[in-house]
Amino acid sequence: MKFNPENPRYVYTTSVDGRFLSQDLEGRQSNVFLDTQDISYWWCSLDISRQYNVMFVGGNTGQAVLLDSQGEVICKYKKFHRGKVKYAEFCPSGHWLLATASVDHTAALWDIRMLRSQSGDSTDRPEPLYTLGHTAPVNSATFDPHTGSRLLTTAQNSVLQVHDASSNWETATVVVSHPHRHFQHMTDIVATWHPLHQDLCVVGRYPEKTDEDQTRTVDLIDLETGSGGRVVAQLSSTPLKGIVILNKFSRCGRRLASGMGYHCLLWGPEVKETKWLKGHGGRRPGDVLGGGRQKRGGRKRKKDEDDSRVAKKLKKMTVDAGKKKRVT
Repeated sequence: MKFNPENPRYVYTTSVDGRFLSQDLEGRQSNVFLDTQDISYWWCSLDISRQYNVMFVGGNTGQAVLLDSQGEVICKYKKFHRGKVKYAEFCPSGHWLLATASVDHTAALWDIRMLRSQSGDSTDRPEPLYTLGHTAPVNSATFDPHTGSRLLTTAQNSVLQVHDASSNWETATVVVSHPHRHFQHMTDIVATWHPLHQDLCVVGRYPEKTDEDQTRTVDLIDLETGSGGRVVAQLSSTPLKGIVILNKFSRCGRRLASGMGYHCLLWGPEVKETKWLKGHGGRRPGDVLGGGRQKRGGRKRKKDEDDSRVAKKLKKMTVDAGKKKRVT
């Protein structure tokens, strides 16, 4: 899901239902740009270049489409990658530069200005600017938000790599072994940059069964060249022992949101102002916001309360109607 950069009331989504569409946050208006109409094919990655007013969408068999801001197709490829295009991101400093990650064991950098304009599907695979080889499927490839000159990749063999423009991109300058193993029925774990500290990234920890340390934490890792990718901090939730899949810092870097199963964890500095706590439902930063089963239980209690109110109202209406009948 990506917000519309011109109007944040609208979001672009890709889904396993085979559609790439835009819709408002209230769910009242939607505009379908692409629809495979086939349960075997779907769109699974997307990003938007605001400067060039184009949208890139990647599919589960390596197909890809480049569209303009109105949803008109610029070019289509049946084999942009040799496998699923799991992730796509435009460079924040050079909006013509696109990074993609695929299960074909590669991440790639593309110049969208070099992609050919055509109406039909091209059977020819376009030539990327650089191919970043890995020894396992790649879950993500995300640019350094500060300069856009480094690329952080997360591979399914529990390896993080940093590729740098100064080393011609193709050679990894930092390689980190970190336990975040892949499981087919689980959302892929991906590493993301810290918005302010340019050498830090955050990633969930999912140890192998053979590891002595089975702690499932959120790890903050130093990616400075020569550091060896050391873990500088770990976050752990005492009441919940699940696997943290996704992590995202706020823009100021003082808050971290983590997705884990039925829950969302919010981490941040302690806030002691009573008024602030009352205004936010009494929650402190770092509290667990329940979802899933807890939410369904809440809906059941609310339904019971509503039914009780309706029953009382009907009883009162019956009594009032009987009084009026006796008067007349």
